[in-house]
Amino acid sequence: MKERYAMVPTEEPKTSLSSLLDSREHWWISRHIKAIQRIPPVTGAYVALSTVSALLAWALNDNYTLNALQFDLQRVKRGEIWRLITPFLNFGPLWLAHMFMLQSVVLYMSSVEISHCAKPEKFVEFMAFGLALLSAYGVAEAIAGRHEATMSSAAYHLHTYVLYYWSRLNEGSVVNCFDLFTLPAESVPLMFLLQNYLLYREFYFADVVAIGGAYIYFYYLFDTKPVWPLLHLQGGRFKRLYQRYNNEISR
Repeated sequence: MKERYAMVPTEEPKTSLSSLLDSREHWWISRHIKAIQRIPPVTGAYVALSTVSALLAWALNDNYTLNALQFDLQRVKRGEIWRLITPFLNFGPLWLAHMFMLQSVVLYMSSVEISHCAKPEKFVEFMAFGLALLSAYGVAEAIAGRHEATMSSAAYHLHTYVLYYWSRLNEGSVVNCFDLFTLPAESVPLMFLLQNYLLYREFYFADVVAIGGAYIYFYYLFDTKPVWPLLHLQGGRFKRLYQRYNNEISR
């Protein structure tokens, strides 16, 4: 008597975007998509909001920052508090300057955020500290009648703040600059300031304030407990967003 064998259905291998990208690493678009996927949450939200504001400016205001997003001391006094925050989204007109700034922000801010993957609430505190410091300086400068110079380029000063902090975290390492020369990590913020001076012939004291603020946070606030509102970020969903970075070195 012949034995009968039941046909057992075989499961087809499931495909996902990650597996597709892994199998097509030679595609340039795969490398770019994987790089975008690796951007951590806070940095991703920041550059996304900046890009949206730049697109709106390009579409609605001839590539100039929307008036509703610009710093205006008199309007701030009337209660339009968001004008203390929105200038930090302005990377410049939607063209090469914006692209270069966005790339630099993603590179350095992502690195700092990932280095805090074990304590992401401290990264949020670090960014809030810099934003509050530069906003306060910008308001003081505006009150003194200096035409809101700091707030018109607030994103650049915040980037200087992040750069100096990054240079402290990576002290002793060497950075390859455009495959032309190398620099110690500690020199990168100074290189950024020199680049701005050579391109725009301007030097902002706000950059000194930014570097001073990053110095204070790194040496005096780094190991402290986060401020009370941020204690709620120590667990739960926010912390789980960083689980994929746990295999990387964190401070």
